[in-house]
Amino acid sequence: MGYKDHPQFWQKQQPRVVGDVLNRPYAIELLGDIRSKTVWEVGCGTGYVARLLAKNGALVYGCDREESMLALAVKEEALGIRYSLQDITSTDYEDQFFDAVLCVGVLIHNSQGKIKKFLEEAYRTLKPSSPLVIGVTHPVLFAPGSPSRSGKRCWVQHRPLEDKPYSYFESQMFREDYYDKDGDCFTSSVYSHPVSAYVNLPIRAGFRLTEVKEISFPKELTSEGWGMAYGYPAFIHLKFVKPT
Repeated sequence: MGYKDHPQFWQKQQPRVVGDVLNRPYAIELLGDIRSKTVWEVGCGTGYVARLLAKNGALVYGCDREESMLALAVKEEALGIRYSLQDITSTDYEDQFFDAVLCVGVLIHNSQGKIKKFLEEAYRTLKPSSPLVIGVTHPVLFAPGSPSRSGKRCWVQHRPLEDKPYSYFESQMFREDYYDKDGDCFTSSVYSHPVSAYVNLPIRAGFRLTEVKEISFPKELTSEGWGMAYGYPAFIHLKFVKPT
Protein backbone atom coordinates (compact mmCIF):
# COMPACT_ATOMS: atom_id res chain seq x y z
CA MET A 1 0.00 0.00 0.00
CA GLY A 2 1.26 3.49 -0.79
CA TYR A 3 0.52 6.76 -2.52
CA LYS A 4 -0.03 5.10 -5.88
CA ASP A 5 -2.53 2.61 -4.46
CA HIS A 6 -4.47 4.83 -2.05
CA PRO A 7 -4.43 8.45 -3.30
CA GLN A 8 -7.99 9.14 -2.08
CA PHE A 9 -6.74 9.18 1.53
CA TRP A 10 -5.06 12.52 0.74
CA GLN A 11 -7.95 14.05 -1.19
CA LYS A 12 -9.17 16.77 1.16
CA GLN A 13 -10.13 20.40 1.50
CA GLN A 14 -9.86 20.65 5.31
CA PRO A 15 -7.35 19.39 7.94
CA ARG A 16 -7.69 15.64 8.31
CA VAL A 17 -4.48 14.27 9.83
CA VAL A 18 -2.17 15.51 12.59
CA GLY A 19 0.28 16.77 9.99
CA ASP A 20 -2.38 19.13 8.64
CA VAL A 21 -2.46 20.83 12.05
CA LEU A 22 1.12 20.57 13.35
CA ASN A 23 3.34 20.10 10.30
CA ARG A 24 2.19 21.86 7.15
CA PRO A 25 0.98 25.22 8.57
CA TYR A 26 4.14 25.76 10.63
CA ALA A 27 6.36 24.88 7.67
CA ILE A 28 4.54 27.36 5.45
CA GLU A 29 4.94 30.02 8.14
CA LEU A 30 8.72 29.50 8.11
CA LEU A 31 8.84 30.51 4.45
CA GLY A 32 7.92 34.07 5.41
CA ASP A 33 6.09 36.40 3.04
CA ILE A 34 5.37 34.46 -0.16
CA ARG A 35 3.02 36.94 -1.83
CA SER A 36 3.85 37.10 -5.56
CA LYS A 37 6.74 34.66 -4.97
CA THR A 38 7.39 31.61 -7.15
CA VAL A 39 7.34 28.55 -4.87
CA TRP A 40 8.18 24.90 -5.57
CA GLU A 41 6.04 22.53 -3.50
CA VAL A 42 8.01 19.30 -3.49
CA GLY A 43 6.06 16.04 -3.65
CA CYS A 44 2.77 17.91 -3.91
CA GLY A 45 0.51 14.84 -3.99
CA THR A 46 -3.15 15.83 -4.31
CA GLY A 47 -2.27 19.52 -4.00
CA TYR A 48 -3.46 20.29 -0.46
CA VAL A 49 -0.35 22.27 0.50
CA ALA A 50 0.00 23.77 -2.97
CA ARG A 51 -3.48 25.25 -2.60
CA LEU A 52 -2.61 26.68 0.82
CA LEU A 53 0.45 28.34 -0.69
CA ALA A 54 -1.55 29.74 -3.60
CA LYS A 55 -4.17 31.13 -1.23
CA ASN A 56 -1.32 32.93 0.54
CA GLY A 57 -0.48 34.71 -2.70
CA ALA A 58 2.26 32.48 -4.13
CA LEU A 59 2.71 31.35 -7.73
CA VAL A 60 3.00 27.62 -7.09
CA TYR A 61 4.69 24.82 -8.98
CA GLY A 62 3.93 21.35 -7.64
CA CYS A 63 5.54 18.14 -8.80
CA ASP A 64 4.97 14.53 -7.83
CA ARG A 65 6.04 11.14 -9.16
CA GLU A 66 2.61 9.55 -8.69
CA GLU A 67 0.23 10.20 -11.58
CA SER A 68 -2.76 9.04 -9.51
CA MET A 69 -2.13 11.80 -6.95
CA LEU A 70 -1.80 14.52 -9.58
CA ALA A 71 -4.99 13.32 -11.26
CA LEU A 72 -6.83 14.24 -8.06
CA ALA A 73 -4.94 17.51 -7.63
CA VAL A 74 -6.07 18.93 -10.97
CA LYS A 75 -9.72 18.27 -10.06
CA GLU A 76 -9.54 20.75 -7.16
CA GLU A 77 -9.39 24.56 -7.26
CA ALA A 78 -6.93 25.56 -9.98
CA LEU A 79 -5.61 28.74 -8.27
CA GLY A 80 -3.00 29.10 -11.02
CA ILE A 81 -1.00 26.11 -9.73
CA ARG A 82 1.30 24.41 -12.26
CA TYR A 83 1.38 20.66 -11.64
CA SER A 84 3.83 18.28 -13.31
CA LEU A 85 4.74 14.59 -13.20
CA GLN A 86 8.40 14.64 -12.19
CA ASP A 87 10.83 13.00 -9.80
CA ILE A 88 12.13 15.47 -7.22
CA THR A 89 15.73 14.39 -7.89
CA SER A 90 15.63 15.45 -11.55
CA THR A 91 13.27 18.16 -12.81
CA ASP A 92 12.97 20.34 -15.89
CA TYR A 93 12.80 23.58 -13.89
CA GLU A 94 15.24 26.29 -14.94
CA ASP A 95 18.28 27.29 -12.90
CA GLN A 96 17.58 29.88 -10.18
CA PHE A 97 13.87 29.85 -11.00
CA PHE A 98 12.25 29.69 -7.54
CA ASP A 99 11.95 32.23 -4.74
CA ALA A 100 11.31 29.44 -2.21
CA VAL A 101 11.20 25.65 -1.95
CA LEU A 102 8.91 23.82 0.49
CA CYS A 103 9.40 20.11 1.21
CA VAL A 104 6.98 18.76 3.84
CA GLY A 105 6.51 15.09 4.74
CA VAL A 106 8.50 13.92 1.72
CA LEU A 107 12.10 13.17 2.70
CA ILE A 108 11.20 10.35 5.11
CA HIS A 109 10.12 8.38 2.03
CA ASN A 110 13.57 8.69 0.43
CA SER A 111 17.00 7.23 1.11
CA GLN A 112 19.84 9.55 2.04
CA GLY A 113 21.22 9.08 -1.46
CA LYS A 114 18.00 10.36 -3.02
CA ILE A 115 17.78 13.19 -0.49
CA LYS A 116 21.26 14.29 -1.56
CA LYS A 117 20.17 14.38 -5.22
CA PHE A 118 17.01 16.33 -4.35
CA LEU A 119 19.02 18.90 -2.40
CA GLU A 120 21.32 19.40 -5.38
CA GLU A 121 18.20 20.01 -7.49
CA ALA A 122 16.75 22.42 -4.93
CA TYR A 123 20.03 24.33 -4.82
CA ARG A 124 20.17 24.51 -8.61
CA THR A 125 16.62 25.81 -9.01
CA LEU A 126 16.59 28.28 -6.08
CA LYS A 127 17.53 31.92 -6.47
CA PRO A 128 20.34 33.20 -4.21
CA SER A 129 19.23 34.36 -0.74
CA SER A 130 16.06 32.24 -1.05
CA PRO A 131 14.74 29.74 1.54
CA LEU A 132 14.38 25.98 1.56
CA VAL A 133 12.07 24.70 4.31
CA ILE A 134 12.01 21.02 5.24
CA GLY A 135 9.40 19.44 7.51
CA VAL A 136 9.48 15.80 8.64
CA THR A 137 8.14 13.51 11.33
CA HIS A 138 10.41 13.94 14.36
CA PRO A 139 13.07 11.18 14.33
CA VAL A 140 12.55 10.49 18.04
CA LEU A 141 9.27 8.78 17.13
CA PHE A 142 11.18 5.85 15.67
CA ALA A 143 12.93 5.07 18.97
CA PRO A 144 11.81 2.11 21.14
CA GLY A 145 9.45 3.32 23.84
CA SER A 146 7.98 6.12 21.75
CA PRO A 147 4.17 6.26 21.37
CA SER A 148 4.44 5.30 17.71
CA ARG A 149 6.20 2.02 18.54
CA SER A 150 4.13 1.01 21.56
CA GLY A 151 1.39 -0.80 19.64
CA LYS A 152 -1.21 1.36 21.37
CA ARG A 153 -3.53 3.77 19.57
CA CYS A 154 -1.54 6.65 18.14
CA TRP A 155 -1.86 9.00 15.16
CA VAL A 156 1.15 7.26 13.62
CA GLN A 157 2.66 3.81 14.19
CA HIS A 158 6.03 2.54 13.02
CA ARG A 159 6.30 -1.21 12.54
CA PRO A 160 7.79 -3.61 13.48
CA LEU A 161 7.26 -2.34 16.99
CA GLU A 162 9.57 -2.98 19.95
CA ASP A 163 11.15 -6.12 18.45
CA LYS A 164 13.03 -4.24 15.69
CA PRO A 165 16.73 -3.63 16.43
CA TYR A 166 17.26 0.10 16.30
CA SER A 167 20.10 2.58 16.10
CA TYR A 168 19.15 6.24 16.04
CA PHE A 169 22.17 7.08 13.90
CA GLU A 170 21.41 4.56 11.15
CA SER A 171 18.74 5.14 8.52
CA GLN A 172 16.39 2.17 8.75
CA MET A 173 13.17 1.40 6.93
CA PHE A 174 9.87 1.07 8.78
CA ARG A 175 6.28 0.51 7.78
CA GLU A 176 4.33 3.61 8.73
CA ASP A 177 0.62 3.46 9.52
CA TYR A 178 -0.74 7.01 9.45
CA TYR A 179 -4.25 7.55 10.83
CA ASP A 180 -6.72 10.34 10.11
CA LYS A 181 -9.31 11.75 12.52
CA ASP A 182 -11.86 9.11 11.45
CA GLY A 183 -9.50 6.21 12.13
CA ASP A 184 -8.77 5.46 8.47
CA CYS A 185 -5.20 4.34 7.88
CA PHE A 186 -2.64 5.07 5.17
CA THR A 187 0.35 2.73 4.99
CA SER A 188 3.71 3.45 3.37
CA SER A 189 7.43 2.79 3.79
CA VAL A 190 9.55 5.42 5.56
CA TYR A 191 13.15 5.90 6.68
CA SER A 192 14.29 6.76 10.21
CA HIS A 193 16.93 9.36 9.32
CA PRO A 194 18.61 11.10 12.29
CA VAL A 195 18.35 14.86 12.77
CA SER A 196 22.02 15.17 11.81
CA ALA A 197 21.19 13.88 8.31
CA TYR A 198 18.49 16.51 7.84
CA VAL A 199 20.97 19.17 8.96
CA ASN A 200 24.21 18.07 7.33
CA LEU A 201 22.98 16.92 3.92
CA PRO A 202 21.60 20.39 3.02
CA ILE A 203 24.73 22.07 4.39
CA ARG A 204 26.91 19.83 2.22
CA ALA A 205 24.74 20.78 -0.76
CA GLY A 206 25.67 24.42 -0.15
CA PHE A 207 22.78 25.66 2.01
CA ARG A 208 23.11 27.64 5.23
CA LEU A 209 20.95 26.61 8.21
CA THR A 210 19.06 29.56 9.70
CA GLU A 211 16.37 28.08 11.95
CA VAL A 212 15.18 24.83 13.55
CA LYS A 213 11.75 24.35 15.11
CA GLU A 214 10.57 21.26 16.96
CA ILE A 215 6.79 20.94 17.11
CA SER A 216 5.44 19.21 20.20
CA PHE A 217 2.03 17.67 20.73
CA PRO A 218 -0.30 20.36 22.17
CA LYS A 219 -2.74 19.92 25.05
CA GLU A 220 -5.78 20.52 22.85
CA LEU A 221 -5.01 17.45 20.74
CA THR A 222 -4.26 15.03 23.59
CA SER A 223 -7.95 14.89 24.46
CA GLU A 224 -9.03 14.03 20.92
CA GLY A 225 -7.88 10.41 20.90
CA TRP A 226 -4.66 10.79 18.92
CA GLY A 227 -2.71 8.69 21.43
CA MET A 228 0.23 10.97 22.18
CA ALA A 229 1.18 12.73 25.40
CA TYR A 230 1.31 16.51 25.73
CA GLY A 231 4.77 17.88 24.96
CA TYR A 232 6.02 14.84 23.02
CA PRO A 233 7.85 15.78 19.78
CA ALA A 234 5.76 15.32 16.65
CA PHE A 235 7.57 17.14 13.83
CA ILE A 236 10.79 19.02 13.17
CA HIS A 237 11.20 21.91 10.72
CA LEU A 238 14.46 23.20 9.32
CA LYS A 239 14.93 26.42 7.36
CA PHE A 240 17.92 26.85 5.08
CA VAL A 241 18.97 29.66 2.78
CA LYS A 242 20.92 29.50 -0.45
CA PRO A 243 23.82 31.93 0.04
CA THR A 244 24.19 34.96 -2.20
